[in-house]
Amino acid sequence: MALLSSSFAVFNSVNLNSTINNAVSDRIQSSTGQPVFTTTDDKLLVQIDPTTTKSLCFNPPTSLVGFSSFVLFSFPDVLPSGVITGITLVPTDGTSSISTSVSFTSSGRQQLILQSDTTTGSDLSLTSHTEYLLMLGADADVSFILAQVVNTKQQVVSEVLNYLNDGVMIESILTNKYSICVVTSGSQRRSVEAVNNNSTMQLSFYGFQKMNSLKTFNSTLKGTTTNGNNLNVGAVAGIVIGSVVFFLLVLFCLVLVIIVILYTVRTRKNASEETKKTEAMMDTML
Repeated sequence: MALLSSSFAVFNSVNLNSTINNAVSDRIQSSTGQPVFTTTDDKLLVQIDPTTTKSLCFNPPTSLVGFSSFVLFSFPDVLPSGVITGITLVPTDGTSSISTSVSFTSSGRQQLILQSDTTTGSDLSLTSHTEYLLMLGADADVSFILAQVVNTKQQVVSEVLNYLNDGVMIESILTNKYSICVVTSGSQRRSVEAVNNNSTMQLSFYGFQKMNSLKTFNSTLKGTTTNGNNLNVGAVAGIVIGSVVFFLLVLFCLVLVIIVILYTVRTRKNASEETKKTEAMMDTML
């Protein structure tokens, strides 16, 4: 299985410097800089710091109209506690940002929270050692914002929908391009022991795609980010093979139709010539 997307980027140490956009990170309210992170085996490991708000923003900015942003994430060790982490979409003009986040309370409750011109929440249940796709996007008519958490079985774990009423935000979505930012922050004051028990969040890839084109995804996905428009190698091979087979099938059908037409024309022509010969013989005999 692979994510079929018009644009996605895989994290790796080669292109990480060109991928991260510090200028966009500075526009996020209360952000105190980047979280501690490292890259290992084409994945980005972000250390969650619950004491302050940290943000990590990525290139390139993309139109949000009819598209959904996504980040594939997991917690490879344990789930965090007393932490909020998620996606914030920051427009190029720095106004009307939109965000969706997953809240982990110290009591163990988990919520998917969507903040646009209103704030809405929905309960969910995540586990460690499991990959999830966090998605956030606007429909083509810019009438609503949709946030979803989807698992590897294409099942929606949780979703929140906000209908848009703020004209300024609607105009911003229509006219701006948005950058994806992963933001983490502490949801409440906690003890030193709880802070030390926090885990690391693993990010595999991110990007934008049409809201209705999600297929599925896989942690073994490999790709490059040379142009930001990559397809999984297997998907490309499947498309090429399928196209060749379809072309050969169409060609075979055309050849078959031509043979049938030529045979029919020849048969009728021969029959016509035989009829003329017979009539000529009859005329001679008479």
